[in-house]
Amino acid sequence: MKLAQWISSLAIFASLTSACSSSDDVGQPKSGNSAPDGGNTAHLSGAFTNLCATCHGDEGRGKDKNPAIPGTRDEQGYIARVRSGGGPMPAFDSSLISDAELEADYAWLTTKRQ
Repeated sequence: MKLAQWISSLAIFASLTSACSSSDDVGQPKSGNSAPDGGNTAHLSGAFTNLCATCHGDEGRGKDKNPAIPGTRDEQGYIARVRSGGGPMPAFDSSLISDAELEADYAWLTTKRQ
């Protein structure tokens, strides 16, 4: 990815995560398996906790105006949406969240979440 695109993506990510939470530590790495909304995300990837839970909730159930995930998307559609972004959601490339993490998170979100 070109440096300018990377910087632009980073700036978009930072502004969106700031808009998703009122926490003073938005954008800071989370310690342990605590989600931004106080839940426990031991069953989801660290990348989910750091990137997704801020806007979509600690178990992807949706938060504020942000939808529950994966919604009606199949696994490939879910991964494609994460990779391409859309609307207010930024794109996240494999340096931020791997395909293996996305696949494992999708499996949990669609089969284990109560």
